[in-house]
Amino acid sequence: MSDGKVWGTNTEIFRNDLCSVNLLHIERGGVCSFHKHVSKYNKFHVISGALEIRTECGSTLLHSGETAITRPGELHLFRGVSSAVVVEVMYVQYDPEDIDRKVPGYLEGYPDVEAD
Repeated sequence: MSDGKVWGTNTEIFRNDLCSVNLLHIERGGVCSFHKHVSKYNKFHVISGALEIRTECGSTLLHSGETAITRPGELHLFRGVSSAVVVEVMYVQYDPEDIDRKVPGYLEGYPDVEAD
């Protein structure tokens, strides 16, 4: 438990400005804090073992090969039903509407033709 997690270990595999990928080894009975994120989604994919995801809306039991997602602002925790190996992907959702156009695109020489 070199990273100070009482529930197991967290090894970060990849990180950039938009996502982080982690390999979690969760002990049987290990429970993380009940928490939420402002803008991050959490995707949990179970490689082996069994994991319970609890949210304000209820709980989901995941087994090997199964996935669950928590959304920004959603209180959640996980609990190792058995020892489990889990891939956790934390990411910010891409929003295709996240654009503020000041001038529409156009084709030079053809002012009546607009494009994005």
